[in-house]
Formats: sequence, structure tokens, C-alpha cells
Amino acid sequence: MAFDIGINFRQSSVFGTDGANETYCVADAYPTTRGGFTFGWEDTGSQGRDRTSSLDRRLIGINFHTLTGKRFRIDLPSSGAAVVHCAVGDATSTNHVDWDFRDGTTSLFTTSGLMSTNGRWKDATNIEYTSSTWPTTEAGQSVTFTGTVFRVVTNSANTNVISHVRVVSAGSGTPVGADAMYHYREHVMRAA
Repeated sequence: MAFDIGINFRQSSVFGTDGANETYCVADAYPTTRGGFTFGWEDTGSQGRDRTSSLDRRLIGINFHTLTGKRFRIDLPSSGAAVVHCAVGDATSTNHVDWDFRDGTTSLFTTSGLMSTNGRWKDATNIEYTSSTWPTTEAGQSVTFTGTVFRVVTNSANTNVISHVRVVSAGSGTPVGADAMYHYREHVMRAA
């Protein structure tokens, strides 16, 4: 089954307007169902913050945890090949981005480090971008899910922040490059 699931993290539901195939997470506990997706934090203690509404909608807020092993979960409609995108970082603070992206309990890839300054995000390839370069330049990681549970797990006891995560199945009909161009056009139109 084809799917395209995007989660934008923030503190309040009305702080931004989510795009197609996206919904918000306001530190919701699992299982929350919204926008046709079931997701949420499997562990207590997650918090959200609204940062600045002037950025791309996927970067305007954060959820965070300060303990190792805290799990955010998305239930996928099916297993198989997919591309995972993310924005881990913060518009107004310099924080850690130590995350383990998992197929159930099996690690697929990680992001790591302390951001160089505020207003920076890393993508799924662990490359750091500014708020103006992430929307048009970020890259996803190609993965194969053997199950239907996708988790993003804190990998250190620092303040680890996440702004956005997206999982697109290989059969969704949404080419990754086309998504970047769509968001670039959207960014240019909004700036005009």
C-alpha cells in the first residue's frame, strides 16, 4: 500500500498550517490518530515548543526529550521500500539532534551532534542546513521496512529536538526530487 506520512512537531495545533499528507504533533501520546495517521510518543515526558511562524511550516516548532531511549512512533500501512526525511534542529536554540531512526527496534540510520548555532537543522543524511536551505536541499534516506512500526528514538541524555519527519513509500507516486521542487516553489511564492 502506498503512503506519504508527514509529522510537523510544535506546541500548539493552530501555530501553523500543515501541508498535504501532513499533520501536527503537540507532544501527543501514542496512539493518537489524526490526518489518517496513527502516531505519538510511547514514553512520557515529551514537550513541544512553538518557535517562529515565519519559517517553512515544517521548521516552525519542535518536540524534545532529555532522556535516552525515548520513542516517537508512526504506524505504517505496510512494510517495504520507503524514503525517510527529517528536520532535526531548532529555530531559536542550539540543541542536540541525537536520534536513531528505526524499523521497529532495528536501527536504519542516525543523526547526531550539537547544532553549530540556532536556526539550523540536519536532514536524514546528517547534513546541517539553514532555515532557507533545508526546504530546498534536504535529502532523505532510502530504507526498507520489514515491519510496520517506524520509531524515532533519542540517542543521548541531552535536549534532543525534532521539527519534522516524513515517510514516503516507494509506491506513493511522489518522487523525492519533485517534493523538494514543490517546497522550493511554495517558499518562493510565500516570500513574494
